[in-house]
Formats: sequence, structure tokens, C-alpha cells
Amino acid sequence: MNIEYHKKEERVTGHLFITLLAYHLVHVLRYQLRLQDTHLSWESIRNRMSTQQRMTITLPTDNDTIIHLRTTSKAETRQKQIYTALNINPDPIGKVKTIVDMKPVVPTGAD
Repeated sequence: MNIEYHKKEERVTGHLFITLLAYHLVHVLRYQLRLQDTHLSWESIRNRMSTQQRMTITLPTDNDTIIHLRTTSKAETRQKQIYTALNINPDPIGKVKTIVDMKPVVPTGAD
């Protein structure tokens, strides 16, 4: 990253805060896994978890609407082990369906 970007004190402070927060999060995550006898490096955790994805499927319809379906890919066995050790639901949001009306809005002239 360009060092010139961080010359303002508030940017430096913000960057340091986010970095410290991320470090703390990784430390707590690994500690909680070790309590469950799961000894993994951060790189191993990241690699295991990287294949699960949240996806949006967009479906146009014939009646000027678009349907957006949000879903999460199924957790693999190694991912489920991490979720179980941390007592986390592998799909906390679940499936979400949103319908968007694409009909043009016509002004009524009443302001």
C-alpha cells in the first residue's frame, strides 16, 4: 500500500485499529479452536473456509420483476468441524428471496 496514503494521523490510527482488531479476532478464534482440541494455523483455517461462498442468483421474470435468491454453499466436512468446534451455524442467514419491481415509476404531478 502506498505510504503517502497514511500520512494523515486519523488514517494511521484507523489502519492500526483495524489491524489490531483483526489480530485479536484471529487469536481468539485459534484459542477457541485449541480448547476444542483443533490445532490449526491461521493459514490452514483460511484455506479450509475459503471455498464456502454466499451466492446471489438473479432471475428476470416476464412481468417486469427480478427475483434475487441468496444462498450459501453447503459446508464441507472440514468446514463443519471448525463450525462445530466454535458452536457456529454454518448457514446463519439461510436462504433469502427478494423480488424487485422494475416497472417505471410515473410521476403523478402532485408535488
